Amino acid sequence: MEPAKFTPSYQGYCATAVAQGMKLASSPELFVVEGGKTYLFSTAQAKQMFEMDKKGTIAKADANWPKVSKMPVSKMGGL
Repeated sequence: MEPAKFTPSYQGYCATAVAQGMKLASSPELFVVEGGKTYLFSTAQAKQMFEMDKKGTIAKADANWPKVSKMPVSKMGGL
């Protein structure tokens, strides 16, 4: 088994939100495994947005994560 494959990216925060510069809680029921990594989402809409441009969203989220990781969790309801 590969535990790292199932460890959520971005400490389990919504991948689409991280790509947009926000830190939102996610639902463990809303996820995608892409490129051997697990991505979680705050809403079905956030998941759908991710699926429309997986590579672009991951690239933006990876670039934003160092800054976003230091931010407080947003109080917004989700994307």
